[in-house]
Amino acid sequence: MEQQRPRVLVVGGTGTIGRAVTECLADSYEVIVAARGGGDVQVDASALDSIHAMFAAVGTVDAIVSAFGRAVTGGVGALSTSDIEATFTGKVLPQLNLARVGLGHVRDGGSITLTSGVLSKEPVAGFAAVGMANGAIDGFCRAAAADLGDRVRINCVSPVFVLESGPDRQRLGLDDSLLQTAAETALAYRTAIESGLSGVNFDPRQARAGHPAAAQAPDRA
Repeated sequence: MEQQRPRVLVVGGTGTIGRAVTECLADSYEVIVAARGGGDVQVDASALDSIHAMFAAVGTVDAIVSAFGRAVTGGVGALSTSDIEATFTGKVLPQLNLARVGLGHVRDGGSITLTSGVLSKEPVAGFAAVGMANGAIDGFCRAAAADLGDRVRINCVSPVFVLESGPDRQRLGLDDSLLQTAAETALAYRTAIESGLSGVNFDPRQARAGHPAAAQAPDRA
């Protein structure tokens, strides 16, 4: 009898990075795609009830990947209080709720991987709120890992600007180190699942060599 493959829930699995993560995992995992529209199960991650309903439908999994988040761009002088609040409730709070609720649905020894971003460590003008959100997720993963111990591993991935999303390189003044394909980015999520590490911030640029094991020097989140 064929051995059952580990089950991975990819929330935001219809987005640019989420689709790439799904494709990256498909050879070895049973991937369940959750999204606002399409996918295997629908979820509005901004609504706690919807997160609970998603897990009721999906059941127990071996890993959860969060590949979603909305944030308001703009320099610090242009941001309003509502912009900052929208960024927190669009990117930070839904992922923290996904992790909290997900703990009850991940098998012992499994993993949760959230998405922060490079802008908390390598800032670019015009992305102050985004950097704030990324830093909050990094800090949460580090503290949550200390709480969870060996029960469930929790990490985050810090993507750079994904080429498929069409960043305006000249307008933003981006150099090549801040640009990467979605497929390259997806390798870091697989590394986070398979590494056995917890409380780590994985930089997908370390996976450029084309294999998940290429990311050998992650930063502590």
